[in-house]
Amino acid sequence: MQGIEKISKVITGVIKLGMTLEDKLNDGKLTWVERMELIQELKFVPNAILNYRELISEFQDLDLDEIDELNELIARELDLDNDKAEEVIENAFEVLTGLSKLTQSLK
Repeated sequence: MQGIEKISKVITGVIKLGMTLEDKLNDGKLTWVERMELIQELKFVPNAILNYRELISEFQDLDLDEIDELNELIARELDLDNDKAEEVIENAFEVLTGLSKLTQSLK
């Protein structure tokens, strides 16, 4: 069992990016300052790209408890003003982790 540290960092980074983007687009415009703030939220990307093999390995090694932990992380961290968008994102993550659960149960 490898744990979920790297996956958790990527998921948290994606959530923070999405929440920042939603916040900055509330007025329908992106100022240069807001664009720079968005770029700051992309700081997780280079590390994720460099360690993509480890991320894949972590994902393939997920057990049922880790999948549940990831779903809890998403539910806890994701807080969008648009409840429908938040529901869609949470459901998409649940589908992805559900597929991993299915794979685990077939082993």
